[in-house]
Amino acid sequence: MKTKTINIFDEIKEQIGLDLDTEKLEWEMMSRTNQMSLKSEDVVKLLSQKYPTLIDLDIPNKFGVYTNYLGGGMSSSLMRREINEDCAIFEEDEETDELEQTLLSKNVYEDLIKLQNLMYKAYNELYEEYNYQMSDECIKEDIEINEYDFDEEGGWI
Repeated sequence: MKTKTINIFDEIKEQIGLDLDTEKLEWEMMSRTNQMSLKSEDVVKLLSQKYPTLIDLDIPNKFGVYTNYLGGGMSSSLMRREINEDCAIFEEDEETDELEQTLLSKNVYEDLIKLQNLMYKAYNELYEEYNYQMSDECIKEDIEINEYDFDEEGGWI
């Protein structure tokens, strides 16, 4: 039975209110660079749609989740210590007081955490789906559903 994989773009729009361009999300599986990430400048552009005074973020060049190519599933990700509530840099605005600035920073931080969690979830679901598609169980189901017949030598009839 096929597993259900989330549509990360719909989830990002629903949970964070951002329209992520499908071309911006980079992902790769089953290689030395297993990852799902966005360039930091793309994250800034994306969040500046929601927070117009946002001009930069103090985050690594790549924002996302990464795995160890030696196996073991998700072995590392952008660590929470690399993102803090003060990572957002806003335009100077005389009308915005310190409390408003702190609240804006906190909101950006929470959106970054949500974004990373959604990327983590989507990557894991893609990984599980890949493993399922490569499994004996899936191949058996495909043979049964499509009613394939084979001769004694293994060829299709």
